[in-house]
Amino acid sequence: RQVGREQANVAAGGMLLEHAELHDERVDGNGPGVVGHEQCGPLARDVLDVGASGQGLLFPVAIEESQLFTGDDVLLLQLYQRLTRLGLPPALPSLIRFQLRQLVRSELAAYEQHLFGRWRANGLPPEQQATQFEEVLTLTDTLISVLHRKLLYQV
Repeated sequence: RQVGREQANVAAGGMLLEHAELHDERVDGNGPGVVGHEQCGPLARDVLDVGASGQGLLFPVAIEESQLFTGDDVLLLQLYQRLTRLGLPPALPSLIRFQLRQLVRSELAAYEQHLFGRWRANGLPPEQQATQFEEVLTLTDTLISVLHRKLLYQV
């Protein structure tokens, strides 16, 4: 899988961080107290620290006995750091994630009830299902962003 300049590869027996800013560094180990932690740059160390903290703020992919942190994890970490530097409490990202998880559960239930079953019943090919799902995601992302901004300015 390739996203922009990021290339996600399978890690064997450790954690693999691949991102342009991380210099595609391999860090051996699993979980808190990562062995090889000192082998990586500051941004990679921060990804590992937050990923190993168990706060659920990053989304590593488990592959065999390894964890893979993607460019999205790096972006999330940078966003968390910037919010903290601006003076917002570190708990805010956890609260936002909790609320979004609740929203996603409702979305998935709606998709299952109103989209997926109809697509299967109509024999929609997987490629078309993927295209339509991407369209739905784009629309809901925009809806969430606009509503979020409107609600913030309404207060």
